[in-house]
Amino acid sequence: MAKNFLQSLLWALIVICTFFGAIEIQKQLTAELDKRAVTSEFKGWCAVDFKSSKATVDCRNLSKLDYSMTQDELKSQLNYNKETGIFTRLKSAGNVKAGCIAGRMQWDGYVRINVLGKAYPAHRLAWLYVYGKFPENFIDHINGIRDCNSIDNLRDVTHAVNKQNSKNARSDNASGYLGVRFNKKANKYIASIMLDGVSKHLGCFKTADQAHSAYIEAKRNIHIGCEL
Repeated sequence: MAKNFLQSLLWALIVICTFFGAIEIQKQLTAELDKRAVTSEFKGWCAVDFKSSKATVDCRNLSKLDYSMTQDELKSQLNYNKETGIFTRLKSAGNVKAGCIAGRMQWDGYVRINVLGKAYPAHRLAWLYVYGKFPENFIDHINGIRDCNSIDNLRDVTHAVNKQNSKNARSDNASGYLGVRFNKKANKYIASIMLDGVSKHLGCFKTADQAHSAYIEAKRNIHIGCEL
């Protein structure tokens, strides 16, 4: 109960920060929510109804995803170029005229598109457009570029596999290297890797580069989602 309340509170604060443009605070709150996310509970994105909210919200609970739009409805509104990953309008919508590029990049690097009164991540729309249904899990951008929505760059994967394709360290990682942290007490760089929810120690190193090299070698061997 307490956990669900805290997650709901964090989401509410993120919405407020989004509405007022407090991007840095929003990023910090999102990072905190990511730390608390449980794989079985957070697996996707949801659309936001603009009739009830002015903020563009990312929601990782699959049970809240909006699956009501069909492929035919999507194709009646947008054209999708499978090679470039770009959507263009077939009909005018607000200030955007037919033939113009649809959607825009958000603070998190993903492209959102307003379709029939709701905002959707472009990568999920690409999947619906090509395969006729929304993805069941996460959409992983294989090359790590979040606004590159060509269909060959997208894959429907589990949360675990999606995380395995991380290419950069989190913003709160002081070492600046993926899979590496600095231990002040030992004055060493520690390399570790996650597998099946368990952290595996890879060793202590004098430099961050050495620790990172050990991490990358292990990642390529045990992470099936790794594209490094």
